[in-house]
Amino acid sequence: MKDASEATLLWTDIGLVIGYILMAVSVIGVIVLPLLTSVMNGDIKSLIKMAVGVGVILVIFLICWGISGNEATEHYAKYGVAETSSKLIGGSIIMMYVFLAASALVVVYSEVSKFFR
Repeated sequence: MKDASEATLLWTDIGLVIGYILMAVSVIGVIVLPLLTSVMNGDIKSLIKMAVGVGVILVIFLICWGISGNEATEHYAKYGVAETSSKLIGGSIIMMYVFLAASALVVVYSEVSKFFR
């Protein structure tokens, strides 16, 4: 059975590496392709809009990071989570909740506005 578990771990590791590579390619594509399109078309205004959007997301993250707690109990220490990591993880989770709530509100607003048209 030891060989089967080692083979499973090997395939899991290979799958994770492939997933990381695909994630990196998609992130590069999401960042680079709009930049290239804007530069090639000479549309500088779209670059400014993109920078404003990234800035808004950064400000929202900084607010969420600022209100998150940094407690790291002994349970977290077993997994190598320090106070700074705990604060970063907490800020990311709070930001996810903020965006989830915002998207739900946008969906509700969209449906209500369609109803009254």
